[in-house]
Amino acid sequence: MSENDKYVETYKNEAEELLTEIEHAVLDLEEDAGNRDAIDRLFRAMHTIKGSGAMFGFDDIASFTHHIETVLDKVRNDEIVVNKKLTDLVLASRDQLYEMLYNTEYVDEEAQQKIIKELLSLLPDEAGQKMRINADSSVREEGTLSAKAVIYTYTIEFRPKSGIMMSGMDPVLLLDELRELGECCIQVDDSRLPRLDVFDPQYFYLGWTITLKTTANINIIKDVFIFLDADNLVEIKQIASNEKDVLHPSEVVSKGTIFPGKDRSQKEENDVPRLGEILVEHGVVSMKNLTDALDKQKKLGEILVEDGLIEKDQLSGALKEQSSLFRKQDARRSSGIRVPSERLDKLINLVGELVITQARLTQESGRINDTKLNIPVENIDRLTSELRDIALNIRMRSVGPIFNKFRRLVRDMSANLGKEIDLKTAGEETELDKTLIERLDNPLVHLIRNAVDHGIESPAEREKKGKPRRGMVRLSAVHKGARILITIEDDGRGLDSAVILEKAVSKNMMLRNADLTEKEIFALIFKAGFSTVESVTDVSGRGVGMDVVRREIEGLHGQIHIQSEKGQGTSIVISLPLTLAIIDGLMVEVAGNRYIIPITMVEECLKFNRNHEMTNTERNVFSLRGEMVSLIPLREFFDSVGTHPEAEQVVVVRSDEMYAGIAVDRIIGDYQAVIKSLGEISKKAEGISGATILGDGSVALILDIQSILMFSKEKE
Repeated sequence: MSENDKYVETYKNEAEELLTEIEHAVLDLEEDAGNRDAIDRLFRAMHTIKGSGAMFGFDDIASFTHHIETVLDKVRNDEIVVNKKLTDLVLASRDQLYEMLYNTEYVDEEAQQKIIKELLSLLPDEAGQKMRINADSSVREEGTLSAKAVIYTYTIEFRPKSGIMMSGMDPVLLLDELRELGECCIQVDDSRLPRLDVFDPQYFYLGWTITLKTTANINIIKDVFIFLDADNLVEIKQIASNEKDVLHPSEVVSKGTIFPGKDRSQKEENDVPRLGEILVEHGVVSMKNLTDALDKQKKLGEILVEDGLIEKDQLSGALKEQSSLFRKQDARRSSGIRVPSERLDKLINLVGELVITQARLTQESGRINDTKLNIPVENIDRLTSELRDIALNIRMRSVGPIFNKFRRLVRDMSANLGKEIDLKTAGEETELDKTLIERLDNPLVHLIRNAVDHGIESPAEREKKGKPRRGMVRLSAVHKGARILITIEDDGRGLDSAVILEKAVSKNMMLRNADLTEKEIFALIFKAGFSTVESVTDVSGRGVGMDVVRREIEGLHGQIHIQSEKGQGTSIVISLPLTLAIIDGLMVEVAGNRYIIPITMVEECLKFNRNHEMTNTERNVFSLRGEMVSLIPLREFFDSVGTHPEAEQVVVVRSDEMYAGIAVDRIIGDYQAVIKSLGEISKKAEGISGATILGDGSVALILDIQSILMFSKEKE
């Protein structure tokens, strides 16, 4: 991949994040039209997409986004009110931008023009529309500023860093953007140009002093330079306005991108310009001369030392502390980095191999029993565990982004169905393995679509039932031990167990006289082809979806169950492991074969004498503290050869409300299992969810406790 391709790929990744931010900001505005933070986030995201697009050759994106930005600037200045038409258009624009990024061959240009036309119709006057169509909101057709407009005059000192071109940014494009804002006079500063023999074409040596007359306010000028980092020198000063015909000196910062001083509306009556500002504004001295003169002033620490108020050691210590605080601040600002997901996957694979090797090393060390070897092996064991935890934490992602994307889904679906529905979220900071998050998307889409389509009633129906017109879907996440619980609940019509049972009987899924609990009846909706919907719509009703949800959740070693009350609502709870890479397990042995039971499902372990403690010879049942508990002999479950030992051991396990004892020959102990996927043939084996490689190179199967419990219950 060429350097240019890398920059383009980086732009696409950043643009996709900004499009997500745009969607969230618009949905926040729909909830609160006066949310200034959402308006600012929306404008800056659009502006960033526009500016970066122009720099990386996405001129169509820059041109399209310019019209949206024009309207949003009016919103930011309270000249256009936020309403449904505006938010619909911005969301449609967001979708168009996504297509322009990733589906360039199928972009609907006619739809783009329609959106632009609708956006421009929101502008306050026809003349303003015409000027914005020409992408110049400050200049009349003949190129002169309107005498009736409020005209501001700015001076801008722009000195790009020498390596700016190597970061993929062309500073000349910023000058072009300034020209679009009004009458622009640009003076070139070539004082940094080196001799020809040391000239490096990769570096940038020019700077500019710009005088700009425009109707644009100070925020728009700042936004032109929003992409520059602190190594570039930008000094912006508003020096005059025809509104009051007075000077507006602003605070000057000598380094970094300037987000300059005060507008006239912010200035206090006794705010007097500094001497240096007046001299620069009158042209008596240049900005460089002023900066050089300020550098000659004595610093506070030097004055305090000369006056004998502090010692040099005290000054040195204070400066070191200040430097340390600056470094910590910079570290916080740059704490996040982008890492391709394939690198994370490779890291986890290598850590997994290291865990396997470490287990083998520990096993061999125990066999040799050399005290000199034991200490370094223990250290390697500790370091491997720490490295494993860190590597797994790197893969952890908050569920917030996937939760937020459903706000748009609920918004659009409820509008199409003529319903009024709010999506509430909780626990967005809860973290889950990135692989699980990626595979969780489709099941959650199915469940939320069902809640909106089947669960929530129409506004009229809700009012008849004495409910609020607006329905509610709540999506939440919470940690529970080594698992995460994701709950989708609604306050709709709930499930009718009688209707579900009748439908199951009519489809020959169940006998009419079957004795089922309400929970077991609700579980019938996960059967393939089951649906209580009489008509097929574009949303649902084809009898597919819920069975797919169950299979996908179980494929993630998860569980799903339903709670519902007729007329009050439904709650669906998904329980998932935190990661699919490495698990803590309990190793057991049956007929010479070793198995791993996930430790999160283990309740307790106990010794068991089959001859004395079996309470029923026909059914595998034993008594545990007075409670009758099902016994599942693992030897019989896998049809292993041989007979049961007289003294077995039982691992009591629980999955949801299912509770049983797993009879094994021997419990070996705790084990960190690196999960390996099985082949297509073995993948369908009942009671097996994966495999792991042991320290001696042999393979142990990881048990799927939930399927074992369900299989045994069906056989009863």
